[in-house]
Amino acid sequence: MWRIEQTRFGAPEGNCIAASYASLLETPLGEIPSFRPPGQRGKERRWLRTLGYDLVVVPVPERGALPSVPDDVYHLMSGRSPRDRRFGHRVVGRGGHLAWDPHPSHDGLAELDAFLFVVPLF
Repeated sequence: MWRIEQTRFGAPEGNCIAASYASLLETPLGEIPSFRPPGQRGKERRWLRTLGYDLVVVPVPERGALPSVPDDVYHLMSGRSPRDRRFGHRVVGRGGHLAWDPHPSHDGLAELDAFLFVVPLF
């Protein structure tokens, strides 16, 4: 995994989603499309399919146990930004824990909404 920081900030201009994909896929940030406005998971999936991948989203229940993720598995995590909880944020995880936050603060998430797994197409 590369550690690529986002270059645009705040909603709706921020590019934390692109920076997270760039880090996870070890691809230059400039080669990742913009996924703004937020809520473009369909667009993310279409783009990933052109690369031979798909996106599996596992929502995190409001209460209850988090899914078990093997320690060596990298994935994405989405949730609320610690800088302003009104806005979403995307980071890279490993084994169910924060591995890289592309925001320069590296504060992670204030609230976790979902795990997102980039998986190969079969």
